[in-house]
Amino acid sequence: MTPERLLIHFKTSPAIGLLQARNAPFVVSFLHQQFKQSRIIAIPHSDLLPALSSFQERLQEIGCDGLRDKPEEYLRDWSSSEKRWLHRFLEAGRNEPMYQLTPHSEVVIEFLERALQQDLSFVGTESRLRLVIQALEELLIGSSDDPAVRLQHLRDEQTRIAAEIETIEMHGRVTAFGPTRIREQFALAVQMLRQLQGDFRSVEEKFKEITRQVQQRQVLGLDSRGGILGDALEAEDELKRQDQGISFFEFLKFIQSPQQQDRLQAVIKQLLQLKELVDQTDGLETIRQMVRGLLDEAEKVLQTTRRLSAS
Repeated sequence: MTPERLLIHFKTSPAIGLLQARNAPFVVSFLHQQFKQSRIIAIPHSDLLPALSSFQERLQEIGCDGLRDKPEEYLRDWSSSEKRWLHRFLEAGRNEPMYQLTPHSEVVIEFLERALQQDLSFVGTESRLRLVIQALEELLIGSSDDPAVRLQHLRDEQTRIAAEIETIEMHGRVTAFGPTRIREQFALAVQMLRQLQGDFRSVEEKFKEITRQVQQRQVLGLDSRGGILGDALEAEDELKRQDQGISFFEFLKFIQSPQQQDRLQAVIKQLLQLKELVDQTDGLETIRQMVRGLLDEAEKVLQTTRRLSAS
């Protein structure tokens, strides 16, 4: 994080540009309401345009001096190659543009959500530390191909579980999480889920880059169709071999599994019944829509791969 690198980033990053924009509070608020609060991935122009017009009217009613120009101009500007706060595209079967958040807008919204959460709520330090330790322990166990290491880990777990069972059977009681620990871990899970949903924009952007490269070679006539196809397939295979691609397709197998979906739905049903979380309405709604939302996000990425195949 050198001054030179930061200077370039501050000058070229669309995310920094959004944070520094004069209308930043209004732009971020509108994008958050339309895409995040409504849990919609892509919005047609005929819906987003009147929504922005209504948003502008509400700003004027409360005396805010922002977003005074025509809504069409803002949508065009936010989707421009200079701003890149919205991605404007045509979807198969539709005769009007669609809009979705770009990775840059996702970063800004996530940053501000986290900042506001830390300002208005507690910071779950204990749960975060437990998660870090658990991840590191799993890393050490999973990275070893020594059978003795794995067996020792399983035996330790077996001993711990057996001791806990014996204690419960002997005394007939368990030590449950306190209200603070419950809310802390729930807040952490919701934050990680929202970050995961935002990460899909970056995965999708990788696929789009391949599509753009293929289409550019077609337009410029830089190679034969066979050569272009070979390069495209090689690039797609390379993406699947990269960490981001491997992780996405493993996620896809996981979330599309009926057994895993049933497991998640069972967990969600029990969470919704916890009295300690009764006032966490926004977080509970995020969790309630988790499976459907993740499947929709994954399908949006797969649509990009289908467009690549069509190209």
